[in-house]
Amino acid sequence: MIRSIWLILFVFLAVFSGCQKKHQVQTSYCILQSLPERDIKDLDSFFQLLCREYDFAYTLFGEKPMSMAYYSSHLSSFSVYHPAVFLTLEKGWDLWKNYSTLFPSKEFVLKKCKDKDTLAIFLINKKYVLNTISENQIKFEEILNQKIEPQEFLQQLCDSEQDVMTLLNDNSELLGILLGYGKTNAMLFKRKANICRHLNAKMTPPFTSQHDIEKLQPSGQNLVDLYRSEESQIDLAIFPLSKYNSIADELNEILSNEEFFELYGSDFFLDRFISPVFMMRKKDQETEQLNETYFSTKLKLRQLYQQESFLEITLNQWMWPQ
Repeated sequence: MIRSIWLILFVFLAVFSGCQKKHQVQTSYCILQSLPERDIKDLDSFFQLLCREYDFAYTLFGEKPMSMAYYSSHLSSFSVYHPAVFLTLEKGWDLWKNYSTLFPSKEFVLKKCKDKDTLAIFLINKKYVLNTISENQIKFEEILNQKIEPQEFLQQLCDSEQDVMTLLNDNSELLGILLGYGKTNAMLFKRKANICRHLNAKMTPPFTSQHDIEKLQPSGQNLVDLYRSEESQIDLAIFPLSKYNSIADELNEILSNEEFFELYGSDFFLDRFISPVFMMRKKDQETEQLNETYFSTKLKLRQLYQQESFLEITLNQWMWPQ
C-alpha cells in the first residue's frame, strides 16, 4: 500500500514538472507572438549577435560570470566598429528596454554603459559574479583601495545607473577576472598594458633611452604600437620584476609564454557561437580548468540550439535558467 502511494506521488510530480516546463515554453512563445513581427526579428538579431559574435551564450548557459560587447560609433583600436553591428546593437537595445519587463529574470542582468563614443553591453550572471567577487575579494579590495561586501558590490554592478568600469576603477585586471578569463591571464594582460604605456611614454619628448624598445621582439613592438594610439601616454614608471634585467625582457617573456585561448575540438571560424576570447598563459592550471568548463558549455549549446527557435530558447533560459 505504501509503495503504491509513493509510486502515485512520483508519477504526479513528474507529470506536474513536465507540465510546468511546457507552460513556461508556451508562455515565452505567447509573449513573443504578442509583439510586432518586425520587433521580434530585430530582437532575434540583437541576441543572435550577442551570442554568436560575442560570448554571451557562455554566461547565459554556463559558468562564465560576465560577458561584454564593446563597440563604438567610430573606428577605434580597442573597440568594434561596423555599421551593421552598431545599428543591430543600438536598435536591439532600444527594443529590449521597451519589452524587458515582459521577460523578468532573477538570475541575469543586461545593462548598457557609455563612455564618450564607446559603448558596452554587459550580461551579468548574478550567481557566478558573486562567487567570483567572493573568491577574489582581497584582490578587489587591494585594487579598489577600499573594503567591499560581495553582495553589495554585486548590486552596484547590476544597478543600471552605475557604470561598470567606473566601479572597477577602470582596471582591466578586475574586468578580466569578472569576464572569466582567469586571475593569472587577467593580471598579465594588465601588466602588458602598463609596460606598453611606459614604453610609449619613452617615445615622446624628452625622448629617454630607447634601449628597451630595441630589445623587444616583433610581437612586443606590435603590441606597443597598438597602445600608441591611446589619447594619453602617461609614464607609469614601470620597473621590471626582480628576475628580469629590463622591462623589455619581462614583456618578451610574457609574450613568448602565452597563446590564444581555444577550446578543444573547436574551429574559431566555423563555430556557430564564438567561445570566450583572450590570451592565456601556457600550462596554467586555472586556464586548463576554464577550458574544461567552457567546453562543457559548448556541448550544451550545440544540443540546445538544435531545437526550437533561437529567440525562444534564449529567453526561456533568461527567465527560467536550467
